[in-house]
Amino acid sequence: MAQSIISFLSSSQPKILGFATNIDPNKIITLTNDQRLQDNLEPLLLSDKLNQAALAKASDMFVNNYWSHTSPTGTEPWYFISQADYQYQHAGENLARDFEDSMDVVNAWMASPTHKKNILDSRFENIGVAVMNGVINGKETTLVVQMFGTLSSSQTPVLGSADFISKAYADQSSSSNLGVNISTFTASKAVSLSFIMLLLVTLGLDWFFVWQRKLVRISGKSWAHTTFFIAILIVVIIIKQGVIL
Repeated sequence: MAQSIISFLSSSQPKILGFATNIDPNKIITLTNDQRLQDNLEPLLLSDKLNQAALAKASDMFVNNYWSHTSPTGTEPWYFISQADYQYQHAGENLARDFEDSMDVVNAWMASPTHKKNILDSRFENIGVAVMNGVINGKETTLVVQMFGTLSSSQTPVLGSADFISKAYADQSSSSNLGVNISTFTASKAVSLSFIMLLLVTLGLDWFFVWQRKLVRISGKSWAHTTFFIAILIVVIIIKQGVIL
């Protein structure tokens, strides 16, 4: 319901366009290297080619409307890396969506054994990150693509700087941010959480008054209230979390 209301407002108010996110690709790289340093590993060096590959992968997911390491046509992450002229010996990819903060993204990856393995893989030497806003399956979201790689011995390293990734991020943000930076995804999430919190407060007050006045309640209603309360808590946890892949 909240998504429908926000979407209607977005379509009826031309100034309410664009996205708002606190995810910064440079911060993602810094936080990733912090995790590696804590594990006594060498920090990953930024690669312009892996940045280009990550941007191409993020764009492909939006254009072809999918959320997966492999596209509906069978295109794998390694295709985008090769297309960026990064001749890899080892390569890896982490994905995330629906997050609003860089720290939350990296924490979620570190909490997952497979994603953590990529971050702490001693074979990797380079990294590239893309953060892109768009719509997948009718839902506005922010995608984060993190690519890792180690060049084959036949290719000379072409390392990048933070300037490239900042410019790519700024260009993508400016092209999708027109007017006020309000994300319908973020707004609908906030409305949904507010509504759920209101329900939790209502249930809490109901239990309090029943206990204070020592009212006798039919057992079935008590179980219904308890089940509903637990269901709401589960929904709150799900809504607050993004998704990684």
